[in-house]
Amino acid sequence: DYGTSFSKLCVRHSGREYSEICRFGRKLPDEALLPSAVLIDANGKLSAPTPGSQVGGPQSARYLKMGLADEEFARIPNLRLLKKFDRQAVIRALSSWYIAHALKMARTWTLANWTNRIGSREVDWSCNMGVPVAYYDSPILEVFSETLQVAWTWFEQNRTLVSIEDAINEYIATLNTLNPDDLKCDPYPEI
Repeated sequence: DYGTSFSKLCVRHSGREYSEICRFGRKLPDEALLPSAVLIDANGKLSAPTPGSQVGGPQSARYLKMGLADEEFARIPNLRLLKKFDRQAVIRALSSWYIAHALKMARTWTLANWTNRIGSREVDWSCNMGVPVAYYDSPILEVFSETLQVAWTWFEQNRTLVSIEDAINEYIATLNTLNPDDLKCDPYPEI
């Protein structure tokens, strides 16, 4: 669930109809919640807040999910280096970076916590992401789909993008290589 303020990761074993929320610590529910934000330092280096933390301040990009639908919702740091980029490109690249980061966290958690369930089998990863119902039957769905597809590609390729400039350039480059038929990720209407 790519949430407006916090995101939650849930993994599902489709063969056995078992699912579980990823918990990144013992303090629940806080450490099962990922702040839906990307931290950007003065040099443009990207990082993610730790699970359970509160995010705010001048260097955090927040409300990116809703910014995909309407860029006015997004809160982007007022960093000089960002002024050279199109605001919508920044929002989409940061959203893809965040989603790819969250997918990697879910994979790491699953491999560490589901060793008995997985055994020696190879894991076939896939992803569903909730999209606000108000935007599901609108042209905005394509923006959510595209952002998720780029994130999925980065996840599958295990890409590590360090800076906002890298993320924006790679977002554009990845768009040109997408084949939606090859991707195992889908947007779904939020319930």
